[in-house]
Amino acid sequence: MNGEKLPDPPCGSCTAACCRRGNTGHGFAVTLDEGEEADSFKDVRTDFCGDWVVPFDSGGNCVFLRGSLCSIYERRPSACRAFNCLTGWDRIGPGCHSPFLEASPAVLELARITLGK
Repeated sequence: MNGEKLPDPPCGSCTAACCRRGNTGHGFAVTLDEGEEADSFKDVRTDFCGDWVVPFDSGGNCVFLRGSLCSIYERRPSACRAFNCLTGWDRIGPGCHSPFLEASPAVLELARITLGK
């Protein structure tokens, strides 16, 4: 959003769209940073094209998702901590949002409300 300071993402009003395959376009839930692959995630991690990743389960959800809540929220991967869906607003141009927002109409509406657009 052109260097604007973003508000916190509306995670409390969302249904964990960023943790579901159909909204991300990825073959995995999240890429692990160096060090994370050897720590808390060693039992579930998968090698994907040379990167360690947290996979989706057979239903297309992050393996740590329980309903709409992260079962490891306090120790979730750094990529999850850093993700802010609001950065996708007008990312490609006015009215042209990130693929994640376009694939997630409910989150797009939450972003619109949160950003006052």
